[in-house]
Amino acid sequence: MPRLTSRAAALVALLVALVVPVLTPVLSAAQEGAAAGAGASAPAEAPAAEAARRVFEALLLPGIIDVLSREGIIQGEEMAGQIFGAGPIPPEWTDLVARIHDPGVMERTLLAALTQELAGRDAAAMAAFTTSATERSVRRA
Repeated sequence: MPRLTSRAAALVALLVALVVPVLTPVLSAAQEGAAAGAGASAPAEAPAAEAARRVFEALLLPGIIDVLSREGIIQGEEMAGQIFGAGPIPPEWTDLVARIHDPGVMERTLLAALTQELAGRDAAAMAAFTTSATERSVRRA
């Protein structure tokens, strides 16, 4: 697994710090209410990776990663001008910047970190909440 960049690590830490404490009490109450229900059987929990993917998408992280990728490439171009001056920019530099800010790599890395951070937590319930109408109305507020 690729190492997390400091930017991705900070993003994961921020998301976990903001999302988990907010969702935990809401989900606990929802689970207690479901447990007190009329004996309906609970659906099988989604695998952790699938639930993490649903949380990841519900938090609009693919779009955030796209913005981070584009900004990183722009910053790399600006740095190239400062480093190489008016001379030609070496293709190795352009390739390196593209690899560092590859949105596919960034997404896989961040999703893996989020999956790991959600291990041992009720990620399926978080995923259910983050895709619910209630959460969407909170997000719009």
